[in-house]
Amino acid sequence: MITIQVIFYTGLIIPDRLSDTCDAIEPSEKGEFSDEALQAIRQCPAQRIVELALAKQTESPGKALALLEFAAQQNDGPAARLIGEMYYPRYWAENKSPFKQPDARNAIKWYNRAIALNDNTARERLQKLELESNP
Repeated sequence: MITIQVIFYTGLIIPDRLSDTCDAIEPSEKGEFSDEALQAIRQCPAQRIVELALAKQTESPGKALALLEFAAQQNDGPAARLIGEMYYPRYWAENKSPFKQPDARNAIKWYNRAIALNDNTARERLQKLELESNP
């Protein structure tokens, strides 16, 4: 008899083996993935990749960005929104963004992508950004 042990993780049921695989994903400092990491990340749900990015954001914003970009390429709205927040002047912080300075234009680009992926929080952020840009 085969048993599959699962854990409940933020609304997702992820098999233990898959959870371990996801936790082992580590981009390089330049934000690149080894072949092994690419193979592992393709097995992880986008929501889990976003969680990993948030856990790494203060320690290594560049690694967090690489994870978020991968999830955004998989059409994950929250990942696209979080990239927008890395650019958004209101949320930009040197220790949480790999970018040297905020950039409203890029924030708008990423928020629009997140909105296209049905992320309502991105819609709210974009409205705030537009109000701040045009007082």
